[in-house]
Amino acid sequence: MLNLTIPPSAKIIGANLKHATQASLTKALSLRKQTNQRLSTNMMLERVRISVAEWTNREPTDKRIWLSIRKKDISRGARNFLWRSLHDLYRLGKKWLHLEGYEERASCHVCDEFDSLDHVLTECRVPGQALIWKLAKSLWQETGRPWPEISLGIIRGCGLSNYLLDNKRPDAGLNRLFLIIVSKSAYLIWKIRCEWKIKHEGRLNKCPSIPEVTAKWRSAMSKRIQFEIIASDSGRFKRTAIPVQLVKQTWGRLLKTEHLRGLKMRDITGFLVGIGLDDPP
Repeated sequence: MLNLTIPPSAKIIGANLKHATQASLTKALSLRKQTNQRLSTNMMLERVRISVAEWTNREPTDKRIWLSIRKKDISRGARNFLWRSLHDLYRLGKKWLHLEGYEERASCHVCDEFDSLDHVLTECRVPGQALIWKLAKSLWQETGRPWPEISLGIIRGCGLSNYLLDNKRPDAGLNRLFLIIVSKSAYLIWKIRCEWKIKHEGRLNKCPSIPEVTAKWRSAMSKRIQFEIIASDSGRFKRTAIPVQLVKQTWGRLLKTEHLRGLKMRDITGFLVGIGLDDPP
């Protein structure tokens, strides 16, 4: 009887390099290097899970949370910001106390307490966070749908909203709009804060003014809308173009027009100025 058993010395171990790709090799290496998540990361994920569950009545898994902050509808800078915040990687508060000469950065000079992402994004009295969230809420209210109470969990889980159409199916345009408004607003708050704390060393006479913050937010939103209108030109961008229908579903109801392609930057800015955003918080 013929013995078909392969001797141990003839067994091939590992991947066939002839058929391996960079993607398959990278995935294999990442699986080998997988380690347990940091305690701080697990705590951040749990905060997102609790906030999103209270908001949407659906408890997201860790995988859904991680995938939600990688959505291509989030700008690259905001994606990086959300990823780093979920890992608690930013040097804030007491983390500065270990660096000689930088101890003053540990505290908020206006509120006289240790800095944290919670403080920066949702609590601080320095013009910035409260005003930007007021602007974001006022813009969202044009949709007629409820706006959640903003927390760090909602910010990190902004890609997990669950607004529905009348037929109970997810409203792709509305969920996308919420994701863009919240991620862009949170990232702008962070950038303004970094400029004040690091570039201007937290000096009280250099606090961002209400007109300055308002102008920056309007500019950021106007540029995003204009970008999407331009990027939806399939004749110019072919297969990489954003679907026109998706852009209409996202911004059409907000701007109250179906003819987005003809809108200019001044039209968009004029809309943002004209929806009652001039009163300070």
